[in-house]
Amino acid sequence: AAYSFVGQKYSFKRYISADFKPLYDLVKRIIGSQDASFAALADKASTADDEMKRAMAQVEEIVTRDQDTRRLEDYRNYFEFELFLENQAGEQQAFSKLVGLLSGGQRQAPYYVAIAASMVSVYFPKGGRDGSTEGMGLVAFDEAFNKLDIGNTQNLITLYRDLGLQLVIAAPEIHRATFLESVDCIISVTRMSGTDRVAVDAERIGPRAQAEMQAANPEHRGVEWFRTESEQATQKAAE
Repeated sequence: AAYSFVGQKYSFKRYISADFKPLYDLVKRIIGSQDASFAALADKASTADDEMKRAMAQVEEIVTRDQDTRRLEDYRNYFEFELFLENQAGEQQAFSKLVGLLSGGQRQAPYYVAIAASMVSVYFPKGGRDGSTEGMGLVAFDEAFNKLDIGNTQNLITLYRDLGLQLVIAAPEIHRATFLESVDCIISVTRMSGTDRVAVDAERIGPRAQAEMQAANPEHRGVEWFRTESEQATQKAAE
């Protein structure tokens, strides 16, 4: 909720899958019960209410078909997951229903946010990285963010950094300027002409250099700055 990309904010929601709802409801119902075995439940089935009967029928149907038991074992099948996009007016719509109507950047940004959330859940399963956590949260991309403008690319890099993830981004030379303000190190890999040798050069970018580049980048100045500059230039020319 603290981040916005291509004019949108994102949220993840889950729903109980209709196929597994009777079984899910049964599991929630018997959690903590002393008679939680399948045999005990089967004995009660004749006197159970309709909800339990539907769930027990579903269990029996699934376990008697070998090909379906794997679906039963994977908790992710019990839920349906959806990414919702929220526009500046606060309206939310499901990404799966909008994907064909979105621009390239609007389609691409949600995937990077979803990847960030997934990688955090893997590297820091206890709920995020804190100051005492050791090790890396490494995420590698090849030609990442190629359909996003500089501002949204930098916002995504900031998101990954704030989540405690370390990005390694492979990109062609033409996109170098996109990343200069946002990364700590740039490694240039160049094949030497006419040979099979490769030259590698590493350059560290410190906080002061990043701040100077951000200050000089017109991308961050906004339309009003350009309008003011144009008006001042016109006024000086008139004088």
